[in-house]
Amino acid sequence: MRSTRRAWPRWTLGGREAVPLISDDEREFNVATARTRPVALGRPFTRWILRELADQLSHHQV
Repeated sequence: MRSTRRAWPRWTLGGREAVPLISDDEREFNVATARTRPVALGRPFTRWILRELADQLSHHQV
């Protein structure tokens, strides 16, 4: 028998809606930061790597 779990939307948990981990404002800030060149934010490199982006976001919380 196949699992019906795959058929459920990802945003639901057993019929309940999942609580978002971040707000819409935080999401917008994270996306805007990721789309901005690091040099424009005072970082000494030209492209983001995940570790550096995470460090940048952790220092500038919304």
